[in-house]
Order: sequence, then C-alpha cells, then structure tokens
Amino acid sequence: MFVHGFGGHATGTWLRMHEIAVENPALNRCDIVFYGYDSMRHRAPIHAVHFRDFMAEFTGAMRGVDEYADSPRYDRIVVAAHSLGAPVVREAILTAFRARTPWVMATRLICFAPAHRGAAIQKLVATASGQGLRSILYSLSLSHVPVLQDLDPECAFIKELHHDYAVSMPTPAAPPLLAAKVIFGDVDTIVEPYRFHIDEAFDAWPGHDHTSVCKASDTFRQPLDVVVGALS
Repeated sequence: MFVHGFGGHATGTWLRMHEIAVENPALNRCDIVFYGYDSMRHRAPIHAVHFRDFMAEFTGAMRGVDEYADSPRYDRIVVAAHSLGAPVVREAILTAFRARTPWVMATRLICFAPAHRGAAIQKLVATASGQGLRSILYSLSLSHVPVLQDLDPECAFIKELHHDYAVSMPTPAAPPLLAAKVIFGDVDTIVEPYRFHIDEAFDAWPGHDHTSVCKASDTFRQPLDVVVGALS
C-alpha cells in the first residue's frame, strides 16, 4: 500500500514504482495498491480517519473473496508513506490499534521523507507548486490550505500524535506502532529529520531530496527493495 504526501499523486509520487513492482517476482502473490486522496481538502486527522476506514473496508472486502474464503486474506500489509502520508498513516494505525481492528496487527510501516516531526511549510508549498510565475501564484494560493496547519512542528496534531504514541505503546513495543524503516534524503530541507518516538535510527540516502527519495526507477530500485524487505 503506497500513500503519497502533500500535493502528491497516487502513482506520480512514486515515479515508476507501479511499473517495476509488478515485474518483481517477490511480489507475484501480493496485491499492490496506490492510495490516492485530495491532500489539500481536509485536515490531517480527517485524512487519517478516511485512510483507517478505507483499510477496514478494503481488507474486510478482500477476506470475502471466495478464492480466499478458507484462510486470512493478508498475513502482512506493508504501508509505504511519503511526507504528509506518514503522520496520516501513523494516526490511522494508532486509532485502529486502540480499537483492536483486525488489519492493524499485520501492518508494517515504511516512511519516506516523513513529516511526522513536522515540516518547513513554505518550502513544502514551493516544492508542491513547481517553478515559474504560474507556480508562484499557485504557491500563494496553497498557503491557506487547511492541512498545512498540521505540519507545523509545534502544531496540536504533531504534538498529540507523539503524546498518544507514548501513552499507547505497550511493552514490549507493538510492531505496527514502530516504523520498520524510516528514510530521509540527505539533502532534504523540508521535513524535520528526527526520530519519531522509539523508532529505530533512520537512514539517510546520499544525494536525494524530499521528493526523489521515494521515486523508484530502473536505475533506482532501492525504494521498492525496502518495501519488499518489510514483507518478511
């Protein structure tokens, strides 16, 4: 399951991930889903509710498919989230975990350039807008998008997300609440490159920025390799 970030696109954020993933023999028995949402329409907690409900409906519907009626549909769900997608997914996972929702215990999270510690909002808007005069005007229009309030490092959403993970984490730690892998580009100047709660140390990929770090291609297959590795 691939979840894009602010101003992203279900498949465009990941470049050729949707093409090279289906060619990978390790994924022959996997469903590959690219989740798209209008990142600028709602606040982050609302996006999290929508994603949580989608996962419950999707996994429930798949268990009802006759071909798989005699066994659980998924024994592992890997969610790869980029930028805003990371705190949105983490909020969804936490609320599903608290509610003991069946899909969540099979879930493992991969974070690419995550904004779960906040982001430099002006730079993020500029990145989503592109270049040129039209892009500058577009950037100005984006400055009032509601979800941007939830990416300020000092905002209520980010602070409460950290607090809620701290008070909800069992001992030993529950795997769905820990990121299996967190990856930043070492020239990313948009998101805050700090550990989230008790995640393991993150990786910093040389030469990659906020957007390139997750864009898989024929010559840059590491993003897909990370996802495949989390299936085991």
